[in-house]
Amino acid sequence: MTSLVFAAVVGMFLPDRVVVSDTNAYTCGSSPASELSPDGKRIFSSILVSRTGFGEAHDAVALVDIPLERPSDARTHLLVHVGETICGLAVRDVDSYDAFLFHGRMRCMIGLNGSRLAWRDWDPGTRKVCGEGLFRWRAASGAPAEDLVPEVLTRTLDARGFRGHDVAKGGDRDRMICHSHAQWTGGAFYGTLTTAASQPVVFRCADGETLEFVGVVPALCEYECMLAQVGGCFYALGRKVKGDNFFVSDDGAKTFRPVGRLPDGEQRPQLVPYRGKLLIGYSAPGETPNSVRDGRNNLHLLFGMGVELGNYEEIFHAVDPFGIVYCNLVPQGDILHVLWSDARRYPEKKLHGAVQGRDRLLYGRL
Repeated sequence: MTSLVFAAVVGMFLPDRVVVSDTNAYTCGSSPASELSPDGKRIFSSILVSRTGFGEAHDAVALVDIPLERPSDARTHLLVHVGETICGLAVRDVDSYDAFLFHGRMRCMIGLNGSRLAWRDWDPGTRKVCGEGLFRWRAASGAPAEDLVPEVLTRTLDARGFRGHDVAKGGDRDRMICHSHAQWTGGAFYGTLTTAASQPVVFRCADGETLEFVGVVPALCEYECMLAQVGGCFYALGRKVKGDNFFVSDDGAKTFRPVGRLPDGEQRPQLVPYRGKLLIGYSAPGETPNSVRDGRNNLHLLFGMGVELGNYEEIFHAVDPFGIVYCNLVPQGDILHVLWSDARRYPEKKLHGAVQGRDRLLYGRL
C-alpha cells in the first residue's frame, strides 16, 4: 500500500462510535493521553473527569481500560480526586497529562494544585493503583535533580534568553502542562512542558520520574505543543502560535527551526508517528455545523513526510455538530484508534458564555 485514504462522512464523525467513559459516575470527561497495551488488545486512557460538573469542570483523574474487541465493555478506574493526598500534598486541584507504559504499568502524569507534577501508576493485571511519586527536573547533564515547579521552567527559559513566557491567563498562571504524548525513543521518553503561554521546553525521561532538559521550541505557545520523532528528526506543532507553528529539529530536539503553518483551532493538535511517516491532526476554525466552541467540532488528518507541508496529503476530514474535542490518535498497524469527547448530553449548557464539549469519552477506529 503506497497511499492511505479514509472515507470521511461530513456531519458524522465515525459510524461505530462507542461511549467508553462511565457516564453514571461522572458527568463529563476528556481524553488527554492514551496508550496501546503491549499485547495490542486494550487501550488505556488517562482522562480528566467531574463527578458533578460539566464541560470544563473537573475534580478527578481516572483511567479507562478499553478492550478493543468489545469497547463497550470499557471500565473506568479512579486514580486521584480532590480532597485526598499524594506524596504528602493535599489535593485541591487536579489536571491530567501524559500517560505512558513504564515497566508494565501505566504511569499517569497528574498536575497538582497548578504547581507540581506527580505520577500515579496503575497495574493492568490487578487493576489497582500501585505507586506514586513527584517528577523531578534536571537542568543540565550531570546537574543534581530538583523539585519540578513552575519557577524551574521560568528559570530554564530565562537562562537561555527566552522572554515573554509565563503570561497570566486567569487561574492558569504558571500552571505546568504536559500534553505532548511522550514518545519512547533512544532509551527515554521525550515530551514538552509548557504553561498558559511559554516557549515549549523539550525533556527526556529515562527513569520514569526525572525530566532532563533537552531544548526549547522558539515560539510562544498557548498551553500545548506536540512532539514526535520520525525519520531521525523531531517535529513540533504548537497551539496558538503567531506565525509558523510547525517546527523541525535535526539535532536531537536541542534546537528547532520553523518550517510552516497549519490552521490553528481551539484545541490541542496531534503529531503521531504512523507507518514510518508523520500523521498531523488539527481542527480548523469557521467550520459548520458547530454547536460547541468554534474549532472544536472538526478534525483534519494530514499524512506525509519531511518539512514541506505541501508534501502532506489530507487523508481524513470530518465535522460533528456535537463536538470533536481533544482527540487522541493511537496507531496500530494500518488501524488508527481514535478517542475524543463531545457535548451530546449537554448541548445547551454554557460556561462563561461558551458551549462546552467535554462531556463523554468516545471511541472509534479508522
